[in-house]
Amino acid sequence: MKKSVNSKSLVLGILFVVLIIAVIYLIYTFTTPNIISFSPADNLVVNPGFETWSGNTLNSWSVNNSFITKNFDKISGNYSLFLQRKGWGYTTGQNFNVVPGENYTFEIYIKKLNGSAAWARVFSTSNYSWQQVFFQYNTNIWNKFSKNFTIPSGTTRVRLELGGTTNAIALFDEVSLRKIVLTTLNTCIDSDVNSQYPDGKNP
Repeated sequence: MKKSVNSKSLVLGILFVVLIIAVIYLIYTFTTPNIISFSPADNLVVNPGFETWSGNTLNSWSVNNSFITKNFDKISGNYSLFLQRKGWGYTTGQNFNVVPGENYTFEIYIKKLNGSAAWARVFSTSNYSWQQVFFQYNTNIWNKFSKNFTIPSGTTRVRLELGGTTNAIALFDEVSLRKIVLTTLNTCIDSDVNSQYPDGKNP
């Protein structure tokens, strides 16, 4: 009877060790692969918070007949962008050079004040069937929209536009378009270090 109890304890001990090893392996596998990090300089959008104006002119953004102005209801900084769209083609935007097959992430805050919907979209200037559109239907609420996407084959330039349905009035803030770069963390072990030094000694 005593021998049977010892055998069970041994088996349980081995199973416990195997479980610990498995947990360590899973933690290593899922917590140290790829890290995505961004800095403000990574943002392709110029004047992304609508902070810079020359009088009543918004810097770095093209304005197609929309009525725009700065607004103090904002997510961060001093201003957001107030935009009133009066018809088709009344938008505000920027163009960007991109690389087909590469991944990008887009983010924006939108607050609709009037009209059916406000929107932001990123689309290919050479393939108009490809676009990413973000609609804000709720009124008087800031919503954050974000999405990762891959640039399609043949597309080397995209346009970001802000607008809305006819007569829509909306606020926009904190726009970003960033290329996603995955960085792999490498764990340095003795064999890696030794391979760098002919004498096999650590510095």
